[in-house]
Amino acid sequence: MSTKRDLDDGTRTGVEASDIRLSNEWRSRSTDIQGRLPDASPLRRQNLLVEKRLLGFLSHTYGPGNWRRDVHSDRDVSSELYFFETDDELAIGGKPPKSSGLIRSILKKLSVAVAGFVPVGSRVDGLRAEDWVTIAAESSNISPKAAQRVLWRQDISSRVTHVGDDLFVQVRSSDRGPAIQLLATARNEIRARRPLRRRNPPLWVAHLLHDKIILPVALSFAGLPVVYA
Repeated sequence: MSTKRDLDDGTRTGVEASDIRLSNEWRSRSTDIQGRLPDASPLRRQNLLVEKRLLGFLSHTYGPGNWRRDVHSDRDVSSELYFFETDDELAIGGKPPKSSGLIRSILKKLSVAVAGFVPVGSRVDGLRAEDWVTIAAESSNISPKAAQRVLWRQDISSRVTHVGDDLFVQVRSSDRGPAIQLLATARNEIRARRPLRRRNPPLWVAHLLHDKIILPVALSFAGLPVVYA
């Protein structure tokens, strides 16, 4: 079905006439909004500007009701930026729109900021970047709290774990290298100030208590003979 305008007898098809009326309504509505802007409240003015911009976009995109044609003309649309012909700037979230130069500068800063990012994945010995690894022990005459303070000043997260009689300072696998260098540089600061005290008795004391006291008492209560080797 042809959608070209029938200009031979000066008439137009019903569809084309409807399209033209719609385009005229957009332009008329846009003109009406422009006249109501001076007396509108700030919020109402914002809404009217959005509506005016939308109507201008529709008028510019579809032209004078001839958007149903199969082939568009090669007209220069650069001079017909109808919907941009306004000095009013729509603020987004109360802030002016950002220029392309500002956006590029922000993206450049972000790319530099994440240049040293260590991705999550397989590492040496199968460790992941978020796994905990031991870098120091209290038994090596190191104060765990002092070591944590040194690491904290460089924004390196750490934790202290208690295994047996010893305390261990641990960091994430991705921070292992820098953390070891920091502690080596601050070795005087993290050195323990007092002799270490055992939190648990030596293993031979535990065996002695079990064999000579706990076990005989338990056997006597049970009415069983106590036999010493």
